[in-house]
Amino acid sequence: MSWWISCQISCRMAALVAAVFLVSSLGACGAVNIPTHDGYRSKRTKGWKKPKVLEFDEDFEAETDGELSYPKRRRARWYAVDLPGDGVIEVQLEASQLGVTGEEEEFEEDEEDPFDVAFEIYDKNYKRLLRADRDDNDAGDRKRNRTVSGLLKDRYLVHLYLQRRLDEAEFVLQIKYRRGTVDMETDFPAQVAFVEGLPIVPAFDDAPESAGRCRGRNCNRPKNGKKPGRVSGKPRKKPAAAAPAGTISARIIGVRQATRGGTHITIDVGTSRGVSRGWKGRVVTTKGKGIPGGSFTISRVSARTATATVGASPDAVSGAKRVRISPP
Repeated sequence: MSWWISCQISCRMAALVAAVFLVSSLGACGAVNIPTHDGYRSKRTKGWKKPKVLEFDEDFEAETDGELSYPKRRRARWYAVDLPGDGVIEVQLEASQLGVTGEEEEFEEDEEDPFDVAFEIYDKNYKRLLRADRDDNDAGDRKRNRTVSGLLKDRYLVHLYLQRRLDEAEFVLQIKYRRGTVDMETDFPAQVAFVEGLPIVPAFDDAPESAGRCRGRNCNRPKNGKKPGRVSGKPRKKPAAAAPAGTISARIIGVRQATRGGTHITIDVGTSRGVSRGWKGRVVTTKGKGIPGGSFTISRVSARTATATVGASPDAVSGAKRVRISPP
C-alpha cells in the first residue's frame, strides 16, 4: 500500500511540473493575455445616463472622433443628438484598428471574426431603433452607413461599442439630419374597449320613504334633534310675492348703449307669446329682484323678440340678465 501511495504522489508532482513548464513556455513565446472583465471601468458604469451631446452645424451635420479599447476598459461611447424637427438622420461610422492602417489592416483582418465597431440608435426612452453589428453583411467594412426615417423632433442616442475582448479602435462618427414629414399611424378606435349596456337608473328615487329609515320612538323627531312643537327664535323668511296674472318672465339676449343715455335691450319673447307694443316691464336679477332704473315700456315687437329702452347702465342690465313683462 505504501508503494502505491508513493507512486501516486510522484505522478501528481510530475504533472504539476509539466504544467508549470507549459505555462512558462507560452509566456516566453508571447502568449496573449485575454481580458476577463467586461470592458467597462465599473459594474455601475451607466454611460447612457450622461451621453456627450453633439451639436448640429448650419448644414445640420454633427461629427466627432475618438478611441475605444476593450483591454483598457473603454469599450463603449454614448452620444446624443437633439433633432430640430421631424425628419431623417443618416449615421456614418468609419473605424479602424488602433495603430493599424492600410495594407496592414487588410492583412490582419480575420475573415471568420472580422474586426468591427458596432453601433446602435435609441430614442429618449431607450427603445432601440437600429443596430449594426458583426452579424450584418457589411461587418468589417471601414465605413458603415445607416439611415433612420420617420423620427419626431426629440433627443436620440447613439451607442458605439467593441465586440471582441482584444479589440482597440479609433473612429470617426458623422450624423446628418434632413427635414421630413412623419405619418402618424393609429388604429383608433380599434383598441378601444366596447362598453356593454348599462343598467337604467330612474331619474328620481322610487323607494318608499319609510322603508328602513326610522324605527323606535324617535321616528317623529326632526333630523335636527329638536322636539316637535319647539319654535325657533329666528323669524321665518317671508315667501316671495307671486307674479301677477299675465306676467311673463324672459331673458335679455341683447344689450346696447343708447345714444341719448340709457340702454337698449332685446328680450326673447314676442307676438308668438302674445306680447305687443305698450307692455310694461322691469329688469330683474336671477332671484327676481328689480334693479334701479330698470323699468321700461316695449317699443317694438317681432314674432320672437321685443325691444325697449331702460335708464340703467349696460353693465347693470348685463348683470341682471332677466326681465318681467305684463300687459298695460
